[in-house]
Amino acid sequence: MSKGRFSEIKIEGARTNNLKDIDIKIPISKITCIYGPSGSGKTSLAFGTLVDESKRRYLNSLPNDIKFLWNIPPSADVDKIEPVLPVWALAQINPVVGSRPVVSDLLGATELLTRHYTLNGEFFCADCGGEIIKKSFEEFIEKWIKVLDEKSVLHFFIKKESYKSLTSTGTPARSCKGKKSKIEEFNDDHIYWEIARCRKKNFSSAIERIEDFVGSTKPKILIKINESVKNTEFEDTGMFCGECNIPILKSDFSPDKFNPLVATGACDECDGFGQTLDYDLSKIVKNETLTLDEGAIPLLTYKQFSHLMGDFKKDLKRKKINPEAKFEKMGKAKWKILEEGDDNFCGLGEIYEYFERKKYKRSIRILSRRLKTERTCETCLGTRLRINKLSVYLDELELSDALSSKIQQMESNLRNRPIEKDLSYKKLSFILKTANELGLGGISLNRKVKTLSSGEYQRLLLVKILAQEGTGMLFVFDEPSRGLSITEQEILYDKFERLKNQGNTVAFVDHSEFLQLKSDYLIKMGPGAGSEGGEVVSMKKVTKRKTLPIAKQSVPKIKSKHYVEFSEVKILDLFIKNIKVPLGKISWVIGNSGTGKSLFFKQLFYNHIELKHSGVKNFDIPYNFKRFHTTNVISKISYFDPELRTASSRSTVGTFLGFSELIRKHFSKLPVSEKLGLEPGCFSPNSDLGKCMTCEGRGVLEIDMQFLENLTIKCEDCNGTKLKNDISTISDGVYTVNQSYNLPLREVFEHYKLTPKFTKLLEYTKLLNLSHLSLSRTLKSLSGGERLRLQFLKNLNLKASGEILIFDNLSIGLSGHELEGITSILNELKRMKNTVIVIDSNHYFSSIADNLIDFNKLR
Repeated sequence: MSKGRFSEIKIEGARTNNLKDIDIKIPISKITCIYGPSGSGKTSLAFGTLVDESKRRYLNSLPNDIKFLWNIPPSADVDKIEPVLPVWALAQINPVVGSRPVVSDLLGATELLTRHYTLNGEFFCADCGGEIIKKSFEEFIEKWIKVLDEKSVLHFFIKKESYKSLTSTGTPARSCKGKKSKIEEFNDDHIYWEIARCRKKNFSSAIERIEDFVGSTKPKILIKINESVKNTEFEDTGMFCGECNIPILKSDFSPDKFNPLVATGACDECDGFGQTLDYDLSKIVKNETLTLDEGAIPLLTYKQFSHLMGDFKKDLKRKKINPEAKFEKMGKAKWKILEEGDDNFCGLGEIYEYFERKKYKRSIRILSRRLKTERTCETCLGTRLRINKLSVYLDELELSDALSSKIQQMESNLRNRPIEKDLSYKKLSFILKTANELGLGGISLNRKVKTLSSGEYQRLLLVKILAQEGTGMLFVFDEPSRGLSITEQEILYDKFERLKNQGNTVAFVDHSEFLQLKSDYLIKMGPGAGSEGGEVVSMKKVTKRKTLPIAKQSVPKIKSKHYVEFSEVKILDLFIKNIKVPLGKISWVIGNSGTGKSLFFKQLFYNHIELKHSGVKNFDIPYNFKRFHTTNVISKISYFDPELRTASSRSTVGTFLGFSELIRKHFSKLPVSEKLGLEPGCFSPNSDLGKCMTCEGRGVLEIDMQFLENLTIKCEDCNGTKLKNDISTISDGVYTVNQSYNLPLREVFEHYKLTPKFTKLLEYTKLLNLSHLSLSRTLKSLSGGERLRLQFLKNLNLKASGEILIFDNLSIGLSGHELEGITSILNELKRMKNTVIVIDSNHYFSSIADNLIDFNKLR
């Protein structure tokens, strides 16, 4: 679509979610920032309208057999979008899918690095390290037969198909079934047919006969010794190991042989996973401080294994071990009985075999996985690569080491050895350079994606999209500045400029003042959230580009006698000499991207204290430290991140926070309900007692249009209420059931007598600017900021006292006004003698912090 025809994307009559029939123009080949309060309709405009409509039209252009496999977005509620550009989009929250991918896979660097090495590297023998040299067939045979007896007879074979293509008459005297089979009298069914044979001293004349027979063709030749399975194979590539004389075939140089994502290059032991799953005794014996009856070994308390508990106790008694004692006091002999069994107890080995026999059952697979730990594969040592004939080096760095190196190290190596003609080099260099500039340089390329913090994962996806080449496309980002310092945001904006200069259009949703002031155009949505938003407040061109000064962190140093301390910490690539967290205070944790803030507090701090407190180990990442010390007994520790993991497609604000239960109980106690015998479930769209049976409690019907898009219409039976008609119209004198579910929270509960818990929860919804939401609002339709604040409320223990509460990335998608409510709640938690740890780069938290932990200075 030519730039001359369209200078802007025209959107007319947009009504997605809370958008109020708005018209807007987004300039093409410019950078536009969309901002405003959380819930004002920013994401509904950028993603619910622009991105979804572009995706829908693209997927509908595909053949039906391909389109069938994709989840096609519904048609955007908009009158007109012109033009609809091909789109690349990055949403605010993207859950990690699968446990297999590593960082290089996510960036697309694995294949690029493999191709770069195989095209430009030097190959050596993987067994002896010898150089790969060229040899003739005669030189190869001469070296190979040196160790053979003088009376040895050499037999030369080629495949049956090759033999028949070379001659149409006659058959050989001998043949063999396969490479490792013995030589037999000729059989037409055998794979290999003989073309020559000779004694060791006469091999030169045999080679002449072979060359005459094969002519200009170059078939693979199998060489075997009479009455032996010893053999070798020759392919006329002229390539051999100069030390051990192993022949190197053409296929041995294929990039796929060195690619862990391809079957021919993946390790046979771990299938390219890099790790193997082994049963872990520390997961089977959950808590050694308990007795067997108290649940030291939960596995033996499960129904299908409970009969083994008595057998285990009998064998302990036979060894004069008190089965009623705490497990840690039972002595060393218990482990042998547990693992190998004895006269009565079968042992864990037999239980493991049972798991393998029954692994076709989903419940058994889940149970056995919980008892396993990922360990580095002993065959590939975590490289995920198959053991090949060859190893490939570039600048004295072997490929497996390159795939395991840190991003900054690999980027430096490539920068010092530019190969401009190699296209894979150019793209790989840009990806690694961008990742390094956005604070991801300290991450290893072979690090599992599932071990990354949500911020690191988001930035890796951002790098992947920024590396796209092309023109005439639309790039849409939601909160791309997440976790980035001002310096890193400046680099990010330079990448936006690169996309723009290629002839692309960039639109992003962000609260960063820095990015707003750098953009070409600003669109402000609002004026409020929910029903009070959905309008275009202003659209203007940025005339003066300003650079915000870098704010300095000024947090008063408060000494505390009570603290938690770790010394000489080592986890993955992170080493910390000493870190101290004061108890009963608010600690603000900052640091550049990739300094290990989330890694330390989630995978070590939280994991270790939780293990000490409850005996539960939540993560498998190994860690070490020299000293752990706390001055106080910690009653509980909790870790909160912004991702919604407990929500389903039917989840609503009411079901998520528990308010829907109040509605159901309230209406079930009305006289009219008691007279009709209506239970609380009768007022739920998720229960067979109350939901409209026509639409299954969805409020809409989806009509399959076969080869066209499915049509979604309001259910005529319930009129979109999701409930049976005679139930949705029941009133308590103020509101009907339907109104209670669809009015804002602040209005619904004004006449309710709430428990202290729900009274406080309702107050917090007002404090966090969430009281405009209705109970029936689906979580999927909420903005990122609204989802984050709901998750914050959901996980918050309103009665917490003496606990450690860790909050990660609390400010995502929120403006300063919306952060006021969160900081008020954090101060309230501190007043209740809790320890609050906030991991966030937003300087707003400096106003409430008692202690600053700067990871830039810890490493």
